[in-house]
Amino acid sequence: MQRHSLFALSTLDGFVKMTSAVAEVFSEGAFFKYRIMLEIQWLRRLASLGQIPQMPSISIAANAALETIIRDFSEEDAKAIKQMDGRDGKGVEYFIKKKMSGHPELHNLAEFIHFGCTSEDINNLAYGLMITKGRNDILVPAIIDLVKALTQTTMDKELCRFAERLRDQVNKLYIIKIKGKLNGERDGHSTLKSACPAVDWEKVCEDFVVTQGLTWNGFTAHIEPHDYIVEILDTVKHINNILRGCSRDMLRSNKGTEGVDYTEGNLGMANALMAGISDKLPISRLQRDLSDSTVLRNIGIAFGHSLLAYDSLIASLAKLNINSVEITHRLLQ
Repeated sequence: MQRHSLFALSTLDGFVKMTSAVAEVFSEGAFFKYRIMLEIQWLRRLASLGQIPQMPSISIAANAALETIIRDFSEEDAKAIKQMDGRDGKGVEYFIKKKMSGHPELHNLAEFIHFGCTSEDINNLAYGLMITKGRNDILVPAIIDLVKALTQTTMDKELCRFAERLRDQVNKLYIIKIKGKLNGERDGHSTLKSACPAVDWEKVCEDFVVTQGLTWNGFTAHIEPHDYIVEILDTVKHINNILRGCSRDMLRSNKGTEGVDYTEGNLGMANALMAGISDKLPISRLQRDLSDSTVLRNIGIAFGHSLLAYDSLIASLAKLNINSVEITHRLLQ
């Protein structure tokens, strides 16, 4: 039986209208889709080299069939992957191979899915793309809308100082380089070099990462170290702390700002999550450390609470009514 969102574990699920954009990028189903896209793009890149034994090129028709797998990815597909996805996280690979098996040309390429990669190679690139979209298309526009709202009130002279501080932080947030790695388990492309030593795998992998719009990180252990994620989360946390100060000033001097309490609560939840994530991610074992997997899945929740806070603060700003009696009382003290 499908349960109503009111019975969901996370309170964010009760605010689908305001957090749907975050869910489309950071949900488990979205994570599957990004991984599928990257696995297929990597397959195409390998085939284009023309140097891997027993790997044929991909025709226009076969490429169109691969594109269909990405484009038509559905909720039912996500459920099927979850059923196949054991502790090794191989569900996405099995799903793609199953889709390819019925195609007269692609079934010969199915075993080249995930060729030369670790799960972390694909996963870190997926998170890089998800965080890029979450920052550029969701967070930054929401904060810019908030800056505009802060400068269009009857208290704009007081609130403009917060707007200016937010502008500085948004500029910092936007220029943080989002990185990706594709170098196997021990930073040496050993599987790829063994299969085809004549290929310059360092360049091939770097070019692949860069074409995804990410910055190449060629010096890693088993996992990408996540320093850029920490930098992004700490900057968003700083932005949220500026807004917490703004909220408290509004409560002290104005009427009609009941929603500000709601803003403060969500900012606090978001910051608590981001602090925990930032504290964990830079620390890992030398090799085979996947303890970051659960932690990374909570980035979207932190962003969701931030968005709820921004939305409620904008609504409160629209209803702003200066409490002249309180202000006069303070001036006379």
